[in-house]
Amino acid sequence: MSRKLLFLAICFLLSCAVFSQTLQILDAAGNNITNQSYTIAGLSTDGELYVDYGEIDVQNTGNKTIDVGCRRYELNVGNNTSNYYCWSFCYSPMGAGTQPVHNDLGTVDVAAGATDTASFKAAHKPAGFSGTNTYRFVFYNSADPNDSVYLDVVFDVAVGIEEQLVAGRLNVFPNPANSTATFDFNLSQTQADASIVIYDVLGKMVDEIILSKQADQINHSLKQFQPGVYFYGLKIEGVIRLTKKLIVAR
Repeated sequence: MSRKLLFLAICFLLSCAVFSQTLQILDAAGNNITNQSYTIAGLSTDGELYVDYGEIDVQNTGNKTIDVGCRRYELNVGNNTSNYYCWSFCYSPMGAGTQPVHNDLGTVDVAAGATDTASFKAAHKPAGFSGTNTYRFVFYNSADPNDSVYLDVVFDVAVGIEEQLVAGRLNVFPNPANSTATFDFNLSQTQADASIVIYDVLGKMVDEIILSKQADQINHSLKQFQPGVYFYGLKIEGVIRLTKKLIVAR
């Protein structure tokens, strides 16, 4: 082999090593959302909005155990809000801007071929403020920081409104649901434009149920949904409110 070819071969191997990736991020349904975004919707009046344990999982696709670290970046966060997250352990809430970059002090061992479903949680406290708040979480191999992946968690916070203007009740049962679910709602006053919307973990609306009554129970088919985590809420005059979690399990 000529020196030129040998040099090119070495460069190729080095580039493969630098960009090798043995980690990936999965949602609750097992979809690969590595280097993508994950949206959570809620109201400014909510105490906190969060991605809970098991909703976001970190998988080791390699052939040996990896000590996985986590780093949090504030990409676009509203003033006076606060946030915290859990990885090797849970941190106290941090005010926006106080620590734009926060590196977890510990690591989580993820065995070869295994998926960690019990370590990651992220929370945003809107404190009455609306707007889109984005945090980037980078998961990396502590022995090789170049072996890393990220997820942008977007908390989409709508303006809270007085209780008498919104539904006094919105629930679904059973939850987890299988092929059908019953939505129970009660509007405190008649709304000309109201519906129940269902959207996936990426914030894409996947279904909408038009409401024609002020209070009722509606049985709705979920057969078209893949198993996983969804969110449902009341859409009143174009604004989604009272967002809650729905789990579809087969």
